[in-house]
Amino acid sequence: MVAAIDLVRTPGLEGVRLVAGPPRGVSVASAIVVERAIDVASAPEGAMCLLTAVASQLEGYQLDMCLRAAASARTAAVALYAQDTEALPRSARQIADKGAVALLAVPNTIDPGSFCVAVQRAIDGDASLTLARLERLNEQLAGLDPATPPEAIAALASEILEGHVRLASPSPEADEFAPDVIVVGGRPLHRVEADGTWARLASALCASAAARRIEAVRRSEEAPIRSRAGVLTEILLGERGNLTAVAGRARELGIPVDGWHVATQIVIAGQPARRARDVAAAHALREEVFHLALRASRTFGSGNWDGAQVRSSIVLVCTQRMDPGLRATAETIRIVERVLDRLRSRWPELRFVAGVGGPHEGVEGLQASAAEADAAASAGRSHAQCRGVFGFDAVGLRRMLLAWSSSAPARQAVDDLLAPLDRLGGAKTETAVQTLAVYLSERGSLVRAGARLHLHRNAVAYRIRRIAALLDADLDDPDDRFALELACRARLILGVGAHGSS
Repeated sequence: MVAAIDLVRTPGLEGVRLVAGPPRGVSVASAIVVERAIDVASAPEGAMCLLTAVASQLEGYQLDMCLRAAASARTAAVALYAQDTEALPRSARQIADKGAVALLAVPNTIDPGSFCVAVQRAIDGDASLTLARLERLNEQLAGLDPATPPEAIAALASEILEGHVRLASPSPEADEFAPDVIVVGGRPLHRVEADGTWARLASALCASAAARRIEAVRRSEEAPIRSRAGVLTEILLGERGNLTAVAGRARELGIPVDGWHVATQIVIAGQPARRARDVAAAHALREEVFHLALRASRTFGSGNWDGAQVRSSIVLVCTQRMDPGLRATAETIRIVERVLDRLRSRWPELRFVAGVGGPHEGVEGLQASAAEADAAASAGRSHAQCRGVFGFDAVGLRRMLLAWSSSAPARQAVDDLLAPLDRLGGAKTETAVQTLAVYLSERGSLVRAGARLHLHRNAVAYRIRRIAALLDADLDDPDDRFALELACRARLILGVGAHGSS
């Protein structure tokens, strides 16, 4: 037998509502159709009495009499068609509560025969009820919003099946073809577990529905990314003579090819042996790495980020309207380091190496920065234990600076040399260090330094005079110049020191 409250969740009784009476009063033992309200008095004990549409038209006192007769006969419930719960008399509610009779409202869309069959099926609790619940689950899953997450699907299944449906992490050896495993892009994401009868079928229904929705959302998100990635790949692999038409298509897609670009190449330097042998799995892995890397770069970095898969590598391009200056590579390196941290947390068994190019303008500049990123990544791959990010503009120097700046005395030396500039604070410090670095790298040429800084030579001279006055160093002395240039490069390229620690 089953309580009245359980009937409103039974397949076939959708829309039935409990409007009065104790939900768990007398258990329902059977279901009958009553054509006259007076016949409720002779109903079997524990029966669910469904009044026909005509018999359900009761005035207030008539409903009271019907409920009293049901209580006297110890029937479990009275069900009425089109019952207006707002107009239900208080006396009827009191009689139903006191007499332990459940009063239910039945929508007109359920015919009496179907109602009784559904109630009897719930009472018997046989296989047909389970199948009906599974059928209802399948219908509900088909009508879900495409963005419904797996967790919501499991919760819905638990409610409909009146059992515990949950998501579990798949084991490393999980069979991606198992019906209870949610697989996206060839990779198992979750395993659906269910309790009770027909658990495996319920798990399969939920896994299939979740996988379809995840794939649909992913395809809708990837469509514009794939279009932009395809054009970007054509630019990166194309010859200079054919770039005009491709650049036009890129502009139509909103890719800012005319800006200043800094390219990054990410290489999966080590893969598990099992995946390396499986071409399809390796491709699916690169797809996932690409999309996560692009999302992470857009989260961590400023500017416009686009990406593409070029051969077996991932290329990310950060574009800005204005010249980002000398710090562009260093800033991109710090962003990419965070991107690699995100990738490693997702795939701890893999090893990632990245190279970052310098800033270049225009379509050809995009190709140049990508070529530099490729060279930097190649240098990184040559180190078996390397798991970092290499910048092209200092592939060799960066290696030496890393070794030199790894000691505390060296870092302290950088801070001591640049301390007067650090005391300026914020953007003033950054401007001073950048100006000094350019001036020293151009061997004291105000004209060349001004061209790189987009300043008049007199403005550069003014800045250098102020910087020289702050520093306890002689800019005409070769040793002082070398020490300051080394300190500025360490600060700008590696980010070490008071304002550059990452």
